[in-house]
Amino acid sequence: RGDSGEWVAAVLNAPLMAGDSVSVAAGGSAELQLDYANFVRIAGDSEIRISALENGRNQIQMAKGLITYRVLRDTNTQSEISTLAVAVHPLRQTAVRVEVAPDGGTRIIVRKGDVEAATPRGTERIHEGSMMLVRGSADDPEYQVATAAARDQWDNWNDQRDTFLDRAQSNRYLSQDITGGEDLDASGRWGYDPAYGNVWTPNVPPDWAPYSNGQWAWEDYYGWTWI
Repeated sequence: RGDSGEWVAAVLNAPLMAGDSVSVAAGGSAELQLDYANFVRIAGDSEIRISALENGRNQIQMAKGLITYRVLRDTNTQSEISTLAVAVHPLRQTAVRVEVAPDGGTRIIVRKGDVEAATPRGTERIHEGSMMLVRGSADDPEYQVATAAARDQWDNWNDQRDTFLDRAQSNRYLSQDITGGEDLDASGRWGYDPAYGNVWTPNVPPDWAPYSNGQWAWEDYYGWTWI
């Protein structure tokens, strides 16, 4: 947590804020939804920090490991993935894989769309199907652009997440300001009520009550939040 400086166990659907870090153990994976369009998928043995999370701008700093940054839908938000050697800026709908090696070198693979990679030597555009290798000191790195490495299990998992998000029906009924709506699909159904319009009804027994499964958490940005 950026406010306390303490590591706490992550829980599903926990809200995150600028300054927070996420560390994923070996063999694990996590997905962060920054807004309706931008997603960060974090592989095992990886650590990132959310350095900026505001209207129109996101910035993710990578300490180690592997992520895929996915811009799934058109958006005006400016995003950046930063390592010690390079800053990566996705352009429009993009899937970019960024990996930080133990020696600090960075490998950038563009699976969909285009990105711009900025170093002290200048800015290079990387197209779909290409990759950039960045090595050396942060002040004077060397880079090389080549054909992207072959797809692997990590890329396949990212594709599965994209398919799930694209097929979600609930997002058709919700404002873009409401994130996480895709999770409603498996837990209820949509119907029309003349008094309220489109209404989502959860699949629960008659004796169910709201706020009975979960916990309250205080977040400085959000206030009291039910998780």
